[in-house]
Amino acid sequence: MRTAASESASALRGSGHLLSLLAVDWKGDSSGSSAAEAQCARLSEGRISPLPLADAVQALVASRDTAPLAVRALAVRVLRVHTAADSGMLLCLLLPLVQAIAHESHLPAPGPLASLLLESAIGNAELECSLYWMSHVEAQDGLRAAKEAAVYASLRKLLLERLDPSMAAELRAQSDCVAALTRATAEVKAAPDRPARVQRLRSLFAAGEALYSLASPPQPLTTPLRPGRRLGGADVSLARVAKSALAPLFLTFAAPPEAAGETSGSGAGGAGGAGGAGGAYRADRADRADRADRADR
Repeated sequence: MRTAASESASALRGSGHLLSLLAVDWKGDSSGSSAAEAQCARLSEGRISPLPLADAVQALVASRDTAPLAVRALAVRVLRVHTAADSGMLLCLLLPLVQAIAHESHLPAPGPLASLLLESAIGNAELECSLYWMSHVEAQDGLRAAKEAAVYASLRKLLLERLDPSMAAELRAQSDCVAALTRATAEVKAAPDRPARVQRLRSLFAAGEALYSLASPPQPLTTPLRPGRRLGGADVSLARVAKSALAPLFLTFAAPPEAAGETSGSGAGGAGGAGGAGGAYRADRADRADRADRADR
């Protein structure tokens, strides 16, 4: 009597398609598993490049029961070939790949996919930052099992250990900034109405308060969404709260001193041009602050 697994095994023998491995009942008939493992070896022998990238991604996002370690390892090899010379492609695929790491139970010794992402991220600031924050968000997802959250916590720990110390310090500073904004949002939402919320928000930039480090940062801030862009201090006069039950905060940051100097220096007329540009900026900032105050009323 032929089982579903043995029928899948027969189909595999004549197939050169990575997705055909997902048709095997890996928990059922051992003949299906053996044929699929043999197929992994056959596909690996000099035939990695022609395999479609989409197949590899689909195999990686499948569950452990559907795509066990042998299939996942092959899919990672395909992914490595396709993204070796194009970090932008890996960045586009990063979110589903990070989510797929939940299916790897091999940390703190990283599994094949986690190893690839760690290796690819080092030295690429955008990948480093994105991998750190995506794994952070996945670890904080209340719908994840404790074991999966631990996998992401281990991944972030491994990443911080391998990063350049200056980049690791930037990511920790970003974490502190996000934590401060989270605390501030909770305090602001507790105010009785919107004018009181705006007043409370602006008071949080005073010395000793939650957002003081954003108003007077010891060094330029970096943002999780755009790690290459640096920000100066927050403009307290422009801080406001949106008309929403969630009370999202609107904060305006100045350009850091070095960026402002470069912009001023490029203005026509040398010092005179820089002065004119600075005056126009101050006038525009005052106008925006006035409009923000009117909107808050």
